[in-house]
Amino acid sequence: MVWNLALNSVTGISLTPRTRTVRCVSLNPAGSLLATCSQDKSVWIWDVLPGNDIECLAVLPGHSQDVEMVRWHPFLEMVKVWAEEDDDSENWHCVQTLNEASNGHSSTVWGLSFNSMGDRMVTFSDDLTLKIWVSDSKATPPAEDGFAPWRRVFTLAGYHDGTIFAVHRSREGTIASAAADDAIRLFWSSHEARLLSSASYDGSIKIWELASVA
Repeated sequence: MVWNLALNSVTGISLTPRTRTVRCVSLNPAGSLLATCSQDKSVWIWDVLPGNDIECLAVLPGHSQDVEMVRWHPFLEMVKVWAEEDDDSENWHCVQTLNEASNGHSSTVWGLSFNSMGDRMVTFSDDLTLKIWVSDSKATPPAEDGFAPWRRVFTLAGYHDGTIFAVHRSREGTIASAAADDAIRLFWSSHEARLLSSASYDGSIKIWELASVA
């Protein structure tokens, strides 16, 4: 169901058909496109039209197993950018696959989170790792459509003993992960920020500045 909140009332819109359980729904930043993913191994793209009308633009069947999560880039409507008109329909193209061969995960990928700038991404998997990816237009000049390939720069392993269920990256660059081991862990990179605040039972708050990196 898609819910429209207006004039203090809520209107539900049912999207059909899906043949299997819908795992995730994501609305793009502009509110004009909706992406859904399902256990039917596909991603559906929906056009959000005026007057509570929503129509399916395309079905993307590129995965070989259940699709667990779908997320729009913070400012690049990448899927829409690569859509081409063809007989009143749209063709959608996969521009990159990140898998074990590209230093990716070795098991089910449960989800991902972009940073606010859209140039970093963290993914989490059933292999109990988190992986940090960057899209560096300086190292790899972007294509004509603005896409710059993603590459893995770091793997966080050994911090969780159970399935990682959720990950979020803050605007400041801190990564929070929650897992079945009853732990929430925070990861912070000194390269992204050099100031740290600490609060103590002694009634003081101290501000620390990183002078150098060992």
